[in-house]
Amino acid sequence: MVCLHQRSAVLYKQSRITEDPEKCEHLEQEKHELRRRFENREGEWEGRVSELESDVRQLQVELEKQQVHLREADREKTRAVQELSEQNQRLLDQLSRASEVERQLSMQVHALREDFREKNSSSNQHIIRLESLQAEIKMLSDRKRELEHRLSATMEENDLLQGTVEELQDRVLILERQSHDKDLQWPLE
Repeated sequence: MVCLHQRSAVLYKQSRITEDPEKCEHLEQEKHELRRRFENREGEWEGRVSELESDVRQLQVELEKQQVHLREADREKTRAVQELSEQNQRLLDQLSRASEVERQLSMQVHALREDFREKNSSSNQHIIRLESLQAEIKMLSDRKRELEHRLSATMEENDLLQGTVEELQDRVLILERQSHDKDLQWPLE
């Protein structure tokens, strides 16, 4: 009974609409306009989605590139640190040996001087030996200073490499954060 009543009400409204052709045409125009606006909006939305997906792909590609660069930089840093550590160790060993030789030669010079005092000898042979030892001590002292300078330069280079790696890590973190922010903003737009 209710269905029959509703059906008759719909038929009545349709008959009223068909009786008023202007109203019918106006409704058709509205319907057409709404469909056109919907299609425009749908096209805009699809275009925006496509742009955002393209942006995400580009950011992912850039992030992957930065990660590759970071991995390469890490490998370079590890290799450089290892090489510098080995070089530092070699320089320290050389410095230690030079210091030991210098100490021994200084002891020899001291012993020779004491011997000279005790014997009060003016032998040319002793003088030549003493001068030779003093020249050798000077040469070793110069070598020691050179090794200390090289060790200092190597340590500064190591610090510079560490700073470069930290800058690259900061850049990757910034790119990851930007990509994450872009992902968070995408559904909202």
